[in-house]
Amino acid sequence: MDVLANELTSIIHSCLDDSVGQRKPRGSGNAWFWTDDLQTLFDRREQTRRKWKRAAGVNKVLRWQEYEVAAKRFKSALYCRRQD
Repeated sequence: MDVLANELTSIIHSCLDDSVGQRKPRGSGNAWFWTDDLQTLFDRREQTRRKWKRAAGVNKVLRWQEYEVAAKRFKSALYCRRQD
């Protein structure tokens, strides 16, 4: 029974290859432009976001300002990298 199933699978695959053709699988859509620098900026943005969310009182305003700076840096670097 296994031999028959394997043969049938092989026939189906070869027919598909003949009619549709073969392609190499694509990687992640964003992988081509993502760099270590972008990852560092992303991590920094997320770190400052968590600090802002956990802050209270006057510190919340200071943490918000830090988050805004980190977010703008990441967004700018991301835009520049996508343009390359």
